[in-house]
Amino acid sequence: MHFEFKKTSFILANLGAFFLTAFTVWFFIMTYSITFKEDNLSFSSFFDVAFNLTFFLSPAMFLIVLIPSYILSYQYWKYSQNLELTVGDGYIEVLNNNSTEPIVIKKSDIQKIVSVQSMAKHHRLFSQFSYLVIFKEGNEIILPCFVVTQKDFFNCFGKYDNLGESYPFTPFIKPKNYVGINKIPEFSLPKLIDKPIKLSGTQFELLRLLVIAGLTFYTFTAYFVGQTWFIGSFAVTLAISFILCLHKKVLIAGNKLIIRHFNSESTFSFNEIDSLDEIQWTTVLSLGLSDAMVRMRLTDHNGIHKTVYFFPRKKGYIELKNKLGHK
Repeated sequence: MHFEFKKTSFILANLGAFFLTAFTVWFFIMTYSITFKEDNLSFSSFFDVAFNLTFFLSPAMFLIVLIPSYILSYQYWKYSQNLELTVGDGYIEVLNNNSTEPIVIKKSDIQKIVSVQSMAKHHRLFSQFSYLVIFKEGNEIILPCFVVTQKDFFNCFGKYDNLGESYPFTPFIKPKNYVGINKIPEFSLPKLIDKPIKLSGTQFELLRLLVIAGLTFYTFTAYFVGQTWFIGSFAVTLAISFILCLHKKVLIAGNKLIIRHFNSESTFSFNEIDSLDEIQWTTVLSLGLSDAMVRMRLTDHNGIHKTVYFFPRKKGYIELKNKLGHK
């Protein structure tokens, strides 16, 4: 199947950045007119100067999102516009319009393939940006999503086992995002060893802390905007903080679980697990930064009932559920 640069997909992926840019420009004009309006000028104290300058420059906070968006758009346009790709069962043919001869690569010649996509899977601005890196004899070929998506590529190319994954926050086309990345082993109970391994996930923990800090800052600023904004943002902050604080570190070794929460540690056998299920609505409240939270009910040897909440590793919930179903 033949693939080339899809202009429509590229434009749609950048609509969010376009509208946010328009809003930022309008916001700058509004803050300028309000700050430097003659009736509102008040620079009698240091606090007045600081407040007016902060209000005037407040639209600049959107540049934190817009600047990466501009860089992403340029990089993906640069790597996509002149690229044509033909994918068959077990081979690919890459043609760059700047060169005359196409590059033909067989599956047996490929050392590994790395899929680079956004860590924030449901991010409104960055989720549509991703790319594949084909490694062949020390050389790399980059296939941006606006030429071929990962799904379409493997539907035509066939199954490939040595597939690595990289999840930077935003998938900039840079070597550091894929060099040294190897295939990530999925969680597998049959491969358990005596040393405990983590069943709960770790890759989003820092991001969750940043989300809480960001919402707290937003709550502070909303206090100066209006009571309705303050109450709404404060409620959202409390809800997300509560759910994320429920998350516990769960380790597994043999037929027992080790639960760690702050400085406490408890050990439970598989026989003490009463039920195991997912809470799908936590995905919405955690802003799509993780998979659904798992709720596990336990009864220890003293007859005390406990409920443990955690965000599992990839396939951790499925593996543990299958294990409990056959115990």
